[in-house]
Formats: sequence, C-alpha cells, structure tokens
Amino acid sequence: MAGWAWLLRPSINWLLVFIPASLVADLMHQPLLTFITAAVAIVPLAGLIGRATDQLAIRVGPQLGGLLNATFGNLTELIVAVLLIAAGDFEVVKASLIGSIVGNLLLVLGLSLFVGGLRCGEQAFSARAAGVHTGSLVLAVAGLGVPALLVATSPNLSSGNREIVSAGVAATLIVLYAAALVFMQFTSAHLFRTPASSEQPEWSRTMAMGVLLGAALLVGLESELLVSALNPALQTLKISPIFASRSRSALPHRLPYLSHRSWSSSAFSWAGRWTSSSPASRSARSSSPP
Repeated sequence: MAGWAWLLRPSINWLLVFIPASLVADLMHQPLLTFITAAVAIVPLAGLIGRATDQLAIRVGPQLGGLLNATFGNLTELIVAVLLIAAGDFEVVKASLIGSIVGNLLLVLGLSLFVGGLRCGEQAFSARAAGVHTGSLVLAVAGLGVPALLVATSPNLSSGNREIVSAGVAATLIVLYAAALVFMQFTSAHLFRTPASSEQPEWSRTMAMGVLLGAALLVGLESELLVSALNPALQTLKISPIFASRSRSALPHRLPYLSHRSWSSSAFSWAGRWTSSSPASRSARSSSPP
C-alpha cells in the first residue's frame, strides 16, 4: 500500500470527494451544484492523468515520453470537446479552442521558459525538432484558415458543402500529424534520438496504466455531467458560454476542465526538471508533436 500513500497526504487529490458529490447532485437534479462539483472533480482527475503519464514517460524514455505527455495530457480536453460537440455546443468548443491556443502559446510557454530559467539559467532545445514543430504549426494554421476563408468568400455556400470542406481539412490535419509521428519516431528516429534520463519512476508500469485508465474513465463520466449541466448553470449564473469557455482556458491550471488539461502542469514540471539533465536530454522533451 506504500505506493498509494500519496493519496492520503494533503494535496489536490482530496478533491476526489467531489466525484460522488457530483453524482448525488445529478440525482437530485441540481444543475448548478452538478456543474460546480463536476468541474472541481475534474481538477484532481486531470492531475492524476498527468502524473500517470509522467511516470510512463520516464519508463519509455524522453522521445516517446514527450509523445505520451503531449497525447494523454490533452485527454481531458479532448473528452470534454467531444461531448460538447455531441451536445451541439459548437460555439463553446470553438471559443475554448481559441482560449487553449492563446493559453498554450503565451501562458504555458511563457511560464515554462520562466520556470526553466529560474532553475537552469540557460536552457537548450533541439533546433531540428523545433523546425518540424514549426512546420506542423504552419500547416495546422493554414488548414484552420481554409473553412474561414471559404465562408468569407462564399457566404451563400450550403452548410452541407461547408461540412464537407471542414471534414476534409480535419482528415488532412490528422494525416499530417500521423506523418509527423512516423517521421520522428520511425523513419528518421536517429535524427531525434538522445540519451535517456537517469530519473527513476516512482510507480510501477501496472499502477501507472491503471491510474491512467481509471482517471480517463472518471473524466469521461464527470465531463458528461459537466456538459449536461453547462447551459442551465450558466443561465443561473448569468454568464455567457463564450466568455466562460475562453476564460477557463486562460487560467493557469484552468479550473477543472476549466483547467484546459494536465499538459500545463506537465510542461512546468519538465521545465523545472531540466536543471539536472544534460543538454541532449533537455532537447529531447521537445521531440514530439504538441
């Protein structure tokens, strides 16, 4: 039981009690209380996803570790976004994406550089990996701009044709992401290979995977409760859904999902750890697509 002792120490994990509280609030048909408790419950769950991913990343090495952090660190946001789309709250999803992009490019990046600078003084990065990421970012921005340009230049275009274009752009971006993964992890892996870190994991592989799976399932449950109570709660609070979705993505840990995800804390954590790593291993943290 020693491996689970961290759950009993005073920490954000004590907020896990809001999981049963949100279920009770939902059974009592209290949308505002359900929204608040589900939102708070996602905070420790996102943290558990981040910590489990962190432990797995240490075991598989810096290259695959960066990929794991970038992928599963977005899991909370992805689940909530899918549920919002299923509920038809497209404007909330789009506003949330804007807030996420701004938060990552300015807040997360800026704080990561600041924390790393405090601990390390001078930081190193892989210019090759940065070039690949920059190219991917340019392609992504260009892809996102296509539907907007289409609407601006062809306002009378039917919604069906717009959806076809949007689906095509989405599929293209997914293919480009997969191609970047293949390039960096397989066909040209030798260009990005760096020495593994000497850091030792605190959890076993089984425990990390179990926590990751369990937290992901609970995030799905709490996200369902959060989305179902979103509109009634915002009407009660007299808050615009667009304002709420953007502001929640601009906060440091972005409360619940309102904490955009555990990726922010993972970025700060890696920035702080670089102080004891070699320059080569430091650059490895940026060798996977964001």
